[in-house]
Amino acid sequence: NLVYFLPSPVISGFTSGIAIIIALGQIGNLFGVTLTGNNALERVASMVQRGVTPNWYSLAIGLFVIVLMMLWPVKLGARVPGSLAAVITATVLSAVFELPVQTVGAIPQTLIHTNRLTLTSLLQMEPEVILLPAVSIAVLCMIESLLCGAAAGRMKGERMNADRELVAQGVGNLLLPFFGGVPATAAIARTSVAIKSGCQSRLTGIIQGVVLLLSMFLLSPFMSQIPMAALAGVLMVTAWRMNEWESIRYLCIHKFKGGISKFVITMLTTVLFDLTIAIAVGVLFSIAIFVIHISNLQISVSELDSKRLELPIEASRHIQVVYITGAVFFGSLEQLETGLTQADADVLILSMRGVPFIDTSAVAFLLDYCREQQNKGVTILFSSIQPTVKDMLDRAGITDVVGSDSYYFNAKDAILSHLQE
Repeated sequence: NLVYFLPSPVISGFTSGIAIIIALGQIGNLFGVTLTGNNALERVASMVQRGVTPNWYSLAIGLFVIVLMMLWPVKLGARVPGSLAAVITATVLSAVFELPVQTVGAIPQTLIHTNRLTLTSLLQMEPEVILLPAVSIAVLCMIESLLCGAAAGRMKGERMNADRELVAQGVGNLLLPFFGGVPATAAIARTSVAIKSGCQSRLTGIIQGVVLLLSMFLLSPFMSQIPMAALAGVLMVTAWRMNEWESIRYLCIHKFKGGISKFVITMLTTVLFDLTIAIAVGVLFSIAIFVIHISNLQISVSELDSKRLELPIEASRHIQVVYITGAVFFGSLEQLETGLTQADADVLILSMRGVPFIDTSAVAFLLDYCREQQNKGVTILFSSIQPTVKDMLDRAGITDVVGSDSYYFNAKDAILSHLQE
């Protein structure tokens, strides 16, 4: 359920950040050079600092794949993906002309790796040593997969079944180590390729796995000759397409500063740090903006207007209506206090139709305020109270102070009832 609390700009920023990482990570393969560094940014920086000369054949192959994929007809792509056609063509050209480019190389021919987890080795491990890393990896896998599912759902216009996704992933990750595999997550890159290629159902992943398995055993001589630059070109196009350009354009055109800020901060944090930090920063920043927005409490004090309210008689006592709009909580308490200081009448009606929420700090202040006003001889009435707010006032003891008969459906009813008294 947590993934549904992530703001859409945060998801878009995460997706674009991953796209940048994918693109930067393929710079070395695209230029046919070996780069050093702990992350994509460091490897690209090392290329610039060292003044590495690119392999022009690799660069030509990569650009050929990019151009072919971008120009590939949409109708034809529904049957033959442009990425597949581009990779096959680039591989054939590389082999025919014997171009000096780096290729995929030898492909493993076994399903069970020699360095794998066994029940014996598992029983010999100390639980306290592996528990924290296991939980951390599980949480990271969960976040990545759910974000991928959320992004994919936005691409397809469907809602992801998060429980089904996590249970399936959990079962798979429990079995993978016994074959020498590592924990796996849903991958936004492969998912984007699948969706852009017209895939529709969960059978996509199964078919992909089976085809890769058969390819590994039956087509390994051919697959080993695929130029790395060709695969880099495919990922470059994928990185470009996986950006949610429509959402980004919408934020920019309508100048939603908050949404743009969430998007940019999440994207940059994803690139500069890692996914978990990016999500935490994006969500915390979104919460901060939300708190700032809802802290903007609006309070207006109106004098009694018999004509506007269609009252049959004039008030014998000075009556004011205080209209309060917005969430009343610790963040807006100062505004509430300042607004109420403007009120000065024999009868004060607090109209709170626009108050969806009130917290303990606010009800404590209102309790003191009601007592103070009653000591001055001022009558306090409430109108248009929402049920959840009324419940908080009851529990705080405010109802005991003002009386249960001090609540009215609207300000007019409160005024008429008071005048009749």
